Amino acid sequence: MRLFYWQSKQHINGLYKSGTFGSKPYFEATKMQVNHMDILVVEDNVHCIQAIGGIIARLGYNVENADTCKEALEKVRQERFDLILLDIFLPDGKGHQLIPELKELWPEVGIVTMTGHNSRELEMEVRKQGIIYYMIKPFQTEDLKSLLEHLSQKHSERIESETQFQFRK
Repeated sequence: MRLFYWQSKQHINGLYKSGTFGSKPYFEATKMQVNHMDILVVEDNVHCIQAIGGIIARLGYNVENADTCKEALEKVRQERFDLILLDIFLPDGKGHQLIPELKELWPEVGIVTMTGHNSRELEMEVRKQGIIYYMIKPFQTEDLKSLLEHLSQKHSERIESETQFQFRK
């Protein structure tokens, strides 16, 4: 289920008609779309999904959600994501135990884990699995925004590098 993507797409479609995106000029709003990523949020708390999904959509990224380990695996088998925000404690298992399977399906996927129940042992166990970042909930909107902007920049640089390499062949 796509959360917020439809609403964002409607706003973007309205942008082309009116020349503005809310109070932002056209060129600033379209800039958000240049560095887009497809992001899967794996979280069982509806309020967290809405909050995180809303932030992601407002920043111009495509966002989908899954609320169980099983649903996350199904989505990753069907679709490629650039980034997965993965809650560690889910109703049908521990999210961090999914990381090897997710990496097997899409080795280049970036994974950021999230938890509201942190311990030093858990953090060490999760970090060994090659995640990008370990977030402790609740986190500030600005922290998520900064992280996504940084990862989006890295993603864009990688895509640009791959594109230049293909043209050289």
